[in-house]
Amino acid sequence: MSQTNKSPDGLNFYNCFRLLHKCVQAGLIQLSPRDPNCILVYREAGIKAPEGWYEENMHDCAKELMSDLEGQKFLVETLKCKKGIDFSEEALPLAEWVRQ
Repeated sequence: MSQTNKSPDGLNFYNCFRLLHKCVQAGLIQLSPRDPNCILVYREAGIKAPEGWYEENMHDCAKELMSDLEGQKFLVETLKCKKGIDFSEEALPLAEWVRQ
């Protein structure tokens, strides 16, 4: 894993986003019924918010997942064990204009 914008030994932002997207496609994570850019995330009680399910933007969740190595491992293993889906890191695709 030699790409930038990643946590040490973890997935970069692009691959965290891909991982969340695969989990949504597999039915392991639910999209918000009100906003297709958000997923439903269960949060423990905080100072200002009670414990419960919250809509959170997928980009924000991918950014948070970058620093959660245990969460990355859990999602990859759950995809494999429950859905038979292998997840592997991919290089960030270059923009079409860079290839020309």
